[in-house]
Amino acid sequence: MSLQTQYLGMTLANPIVPSASPLSRDLATCCQLEDAGAALW
Repeated sequence: MSLQTQYLGMTLANPIVPSASPLSRDLATCCQLEDAGAALW
């Protein structure tokens, strides 16, 4: 099943994205979030 979606003209692998939070403050943590399945653009 594909969860691909469009958001603000960008194609995302899925609709789960990290929002503004302490978790998205650091690039290394963002990479971990992406490895865990969050869509980053």
